[in-house]
Formats: sequence, C-alpha cells, structure tokens
Amino acid sequence: GFLTNGTGGGNWSNPATWQGGVVPATGNSAVILSGDAVSLDVNPQIKSIAIQNSGTLNCNSYTITLDNGGAISNSGTFNAGTGKVIFSG
Repeated sequence: GFLTNGTGGGNWSNPATWQGGVVPATGNSAVILSGDAVSLDVNPQIKSIAIQNSGTLNCNSYTITLDNGGAISNSGTFNAGTGKVIFSG
C-alpha cells in the first residue's frame, strides 16, 4: 500500500504527503501512519484505506470512493466534515 510520509502528513493530492512521492490512485490501498494527518483536497478513488492509531483523515467537503469490496480500517481519527465515503462495486 501507499504510506504517508511519517512527518506529519499533508494534503491528499500533494506527492510530498506520500512516501515515494506518488499519490494513491484507483486500485491502490492507502495507510495513514500514526502521527500523520491527511486532508482531502480532491475526491480520490482507491481500493482501501487504513488509519493507524494517532493517524487522522480529514474529509472536509470531499468524497472518497472505495473500489470493489474496499474497506476503511480506522484505529485513529476520521473527521467526516461534510464529506462522504462511497463504497463502489
């Protein structure tokens, strides 16, 4: 899966938010590491997402779409705001 940077997180669409500098896309799994906070600034479509203990996902007003049997594993904080999660497929 795609792991956050381990240095605090950032905006979802910023390659610097992700180890290796690649933003997760369709078919990818994303992991928000402990201590990182990621804020949606786009409407991503991915396979699944895991939020580790002390990790945070801020949806703001955006939508995250999880592909075909995708899932959310949340051991941290999920701030929905006015955003939403769509399970597709």
